[in-house]
Amino acid sequence: MGSDDVDIARSLVEQKETIRDLEQELEKQHLIRLSDGQTASIETSAIHIDLLRSVTTLNSSFATLAYPLLTETGELLESRLSSV
Repeated sequence: MGSDDVDIARSLVEQKETIRDLEQELEKQHLIRLSDGQTASIETSAIHIDLLRSVTTLNSSFATLAYPLLTETGELLESRLSSV
């Protein structure tokens, strides 16, 4: 286990929140377009929502891969990353 592995694991967990925030913003924008009656958004809504859910699932899966390493090295607290 090298320090690069820990750095990558830390980055995955840090990015989880960034991706979650982006997903929420994209969903909000999509709902605004739907409420505005934009035809293209209405026609592709299921695809848009499925894609956002898939990105969220992948994001969580990547972060989950990092948790054991970060826990082992003391980089992960119960609720968040420890400060280094």
